[in-house]
Amino acid sequence: MKKHLLTFLLMFVTLSMWTQTNISQGKSATASSSTGNNSPVLAVDGKAGTRWESTQGLDNQWLILDLQDVYDLSTSEIVWEGASAARYVILVSTDNVTWREITTVTSSEGARTDNYTFNNATKVRYVKLDLQTRTTVYGFSIYEWTITGTPSQNLNSVPTKIGI
Repeated sequence: MKKHLLTFLLMFVTLSMWTQTNISQGKSATASSSTGNNSPVLAVDGKAGTRWESTQGLDNQWLILDLQDVYDLSTSEIVWEGASAARYVILVSTDNVTWREITTVTSSEGARTDNYTFNNATKVRYVKLDLQTRTTVYGFSIYEWTITGTPSQNLNSVPTKIGI
């Protein structure tokens, strides 16, 4: 019985470590600007009908997501309204001061969904979209920004022996 319980616990812990969940929904978001009631938190509220919108007519805007804990990132999905970015950079940080560039995205399409798979974004708390150029004369507009990942694990802290 103890052996089966131990096996179950190890399987549960292993699966929990690798399960991907939306870690961005409901988290804190800030931006360089916003228009009207279209605040930054609407980009991560989990609702397809709301959106964040930057000031119209300006390039070089940013949107920062505070995950409020440290994660190993898996994927990013950005659902754009027609006023999207022609060029933007995804950056990550542990302290919201020093940023590491992950990728640069370019596209001439307006309304679209951009998906990105992270290969080297571990121990991340902040994720930033550096929105450099627009596809329209309007601002930047994001319906939803979903980040998936798992809590960062310190493998040295995993017990090597479990007593039952």
